Amino acid sequence: MTKAIIFDCFGVLVGNSYNIFYDTYLANQPDVVQQIKALDHASSKGSITHDDFYRGVVELTGMDEAHIREFMKQTPPNLELLSYIETELKPHYKIGFLSNVASDMMDELFTKDQQALFDDIVLSYAVDMAKPEVEIFELAAERLGVSTDECVFIDDTPGYLDGASVAGMRTVLYEDFETCRQRIEKELA
Repeated sequence: MTKAIIFDCFGVLVGNSYNIFYDTYLANQPDVVQQIKALDHASSKGSITHDDFYRGVVELTGMDEAHIREFMKQTPPNLELLSYIETELKPHYKIGFLSNVASDMMDELFTKDQQALFDDIVLSYAVDMAKPEVEIFELAAERLGVSTDECVFIDDTPGYLDGASVAGMRTVLYEDFETCRQRIEKELA
């Protein structure tokens, strides 16, 4: 029986500026994208600082750091999904938040009312783990007071869904709001 629904942040609850950056500037440079993703993963785990991440992106791309930082701030909230969580899910389920992130950006990304939708928030840098490590999914469930098999995890990255599955969670791939809503309702039926 499902007791908790846990959401990823970037690409689900807010737009994913990194993917927009990759598509805009690095569409024909998959090796550079993979190197930036490795830097992002290290930053999310707290292995390097967020400033080190940006310096690495500058080194890999030759672009201006101020432009990169400004471009990567493009993270509009997914108001449709947040409304669905508030009206349809929150009254019946514990709602979790699990994100690979290098610092606490909650106040930059969400209003206080939007943050209040989440019963617990797990930020990778703060727990020295990152998706797809099984332990971070176990921690997210534990902090919500449920077992992993009582959770549905929503993410836009298939590899992260694989980690959640290994941890015992059911998963939903986020592609767009309407498809996600249908997939969540199917999991809850």
